[in-house]
Amino acid sequence: TYIIENHEGGQTSILLQSQPGESIAQRTLSFIGASNLSVSLYDNDDDGTVDKVDFWYFDDDHWWSLGFSAAYGSNLAPGNYPDAERPQSLGHPGLDVHGDGRGPNNVFGSFTITNLVIDYSGSSPVLISASISFEQHAGSPDEPALFGIVNYNYAPAGAAARSAARRATCGPV
Repeated sequence: TYIIENHEGGQTSILLQSQPGESIAQRTLSFIGASNLSVSLYDNDDDGTVDKVDFWYFDDDHWWSLGFSAAYGSNLAPGNYPDAERPQSLGHPGLDVHGDGRGPNNVFGSFTITNLVIDYSGSSPVLISASISFEQHAGSPDEPALFGIVNYNYAPAGAAARSAARRATCGPV
């Protein structure tokens, strides 16, 4: 089990971390800042609510695409999305992470949406903030994994004020 925390880059960042032998990222990569990141939102079933989000990152040395979609007939919302696939198939959410000229034909994995805030007040939906972590296996479920997290305008809550107050009055916790 890998735990990736939001200490790599802050509010808008991408962190990719490969297991040995993983074929897409092939290493640990982190990209920080919003200037080279674009976002596309999709409503593929025309119900007025987003069911797919794509993040596109590019700079002078790298380009990456990270796509996450709910199963057909469902909309994206915070929660766990197990059994994700590429290509997306009936009953499965979609997951597609590729870049720097490398990408799989088939993907097996999962993703978790911790935060997803979308403004629907205008003519097109606008992503306000998001935090999505994932595990992707290229080719087969038994292949080495690519783990990652994409944060967009997202800052997780800090330590609870109660914890600090308890330390101050009761000593070390």
